[in-house]
Amino acid sequence: MATSNDLLIKKRSVIEFLAAEGCSAANIHARMKTVYRETCISDCTFCKWCDKDSNLQRDNVRPHTSRKTQDALRQLELTTLPHLAYSLYLAPSFPQLKKYLKGHHFDNDEEVIADGAVDSRLNSSLTACANL
Repeated sequence: MATSNDLLIKKRSVIEFLAAEGCSAANIHARMKTVYRETCISDCTFCKWCDKDSNLQRDNVRPHTSRKTQDALRQLELTTLPHLAYSLYLAPSFPQLKKYLKGHHFDNDEEVIADGAVDSRLNSSLTACANL
């Protein structure tokens, strides 16, 4: 009969195998819950094991910080934001921008830039947030 430690080692091996195949952490844990049900390792234990394993692909990685991703974006000449799309610093500026933009229509980025008011309103909102 397998000991508790033997079962943990086997489960760890499953995680390492699936990670080597390129499965994400969330996918691996969901599959383990399906197979092991009540005897599946806890969320906390799983997260600790994932943190120790640098080869495990995380679902919450920040691709905008990857050098390869940045190079590909530059090569494709794609416009990128200097901040996260849902940055907490931008949230307070949304109601003012929404009120200002009501009824406006822009066909492309150049028209928004030419308008200029959005940029100045955003900068003033960011300055106000930074001073909080």
